[in-house]
Amino acid sequence: MRQRARKSMSVSFIRTGERRYPVRATLDDGRVLEMNPAPGFDPWMPHDLQHFIVEKCLGL
Repeated sequence: MRQRARKSMSVSFIRTGERRYPVRATLDDGRVLEMNPAPGFDPWMPHDLQHFIVEKCLGL
């Protein structure tokens, strides 16, 4: 089985207002992908950030 080369990206969760935030991913080639607004508001931590942390820790 051939392994894929890992690529890097920077992911930002930006508060834009009351109960609103976009998720922005800047890829290593400079492209920017954004979901605005992102779903799943939580007063302590954005829902998508919770998924991002778990998936990163599990290597998904």
